[in-house]
Amino acid sequence: MSSGHTEDVAFDVASASIGFPPPPFGVQLRPVPGSATWSISLGEGSGHLGELVSWLETWRPKRVLVEDDETVRADLASAPAMLSWLPRNVDVASLAITREGAATLVVRGRDAAVRRFERMLRDSGARVASHRLPGRRPRVRPFLTPGQEEALRAAVEHGYYAVPRRASLRAIAQSLGVSASSLSERLRRAEARLVMRHVQGADAPNL
Repeated sequence: MSSGHTEDVAFDVASASIGFPPPPFGVQLRPVPGSATWSISLGEGSGHLGELVSWLETWRPKRVLVEDDETVRADLASAPAMLSWLPRNVDVASLAITREGAATLVVRGRDAAVRRFERMLRDSGARVASHRLPGRRPRVRPFLTPGQEEALRAAVEHGYYAVPRRASLRAIAQSLGVSASSLSERLRRAEARLVMRHVQGADAPNL
């Protein structure tokens, strides 16, 4: 494999070894490129924003913005130490952490640089298991939150966008175990992001 090939690699590691103490509940984080902002999916922690903010205090959050009932954006004054280890041409795609402190870190970059990052992890004393992810994800996926993507997929699968419509918003919401109003908001946000991305391309804002 040439050093110029770009790949996605997942590292299974203890969260504390990459500078993240165990969260109060499972979370998934995605850094917003070119900023100190992280998009955080609350998952089972929906409704417990205070606990999340307390967990984030390590990095002195300047602002925590609630996007919907399961996603927040946090502007951090200091970056997690792990980011300073990243070689050039390696970016964090996502980071999932369980409340027990088990983390799966997905990085994307040129294979030689990713291997260099893996060596740095191991040299730090971290116990690491790594595996390469097949293929590349479609461009739009990181643009949607996990909840928005789940809502959009369910709506398509149930025929919500079919003509004529084959399923009601309420029926789809029940299948997902969420309220109709929550599902409606996720769909509206997903639709807005997709439309803006289609019209404005990579310059589209995150709504």
